Amino acid sequence: MTDEMRAGQNWPPAEGQLISFKSGDGWKTGILSEVRWGLVWRDFILEDGRVIPEVKVSGCPQPAIWRETSEISPAEREAWEERLASMAERIAGVPSELLQINKRSVHRAMEIMGIRTGLRAGSELQGLASKLPAVQALLAGDAVASVKQAAAQ
Repeated sequence: MTDEMRAGQNWPPAEGQLISFKSGDGWKTGILSEVRWGLVWRDFILEDGRVIPEVKVSGCPQPAIWRETSEISPAEREAWEERLASMAERIAGVPSELLQINKRSVHRAMEIMGIRTGLRAGSELQGLASKLPAVQALLAGDAVASVKQAAAQ
């Protein structure tokens, strides 16, 4: 991580600044070209065209800064709604056969990663958890008492 952007100092970073961001395979860096508001959060656009969500950038305040709905102009909202409609039209135009193949591909990958084993283990633990007094109290509607009981233990 870069030293420039630790602990939320000088947030958001300035254009042209080197930033660090979390990627699927570790931390990476890039030069910030633009900070752009999405509908509720900011995207960081790098010089090479990559778009990084604000929450993945080192130094992002926690919790991340979100926009209030009152800050979104009608024109901006309309532009996002048009973009959403455009994306929906593109998705609707994908041949159903291709969607079926993609779905099967995802299901195969989930099988390889052990989704059934994970679901079985989760179901077993859920069954055991439902027998706990604190969970039964929570399900009975006495959530405050169950939280106090759990905190006292």
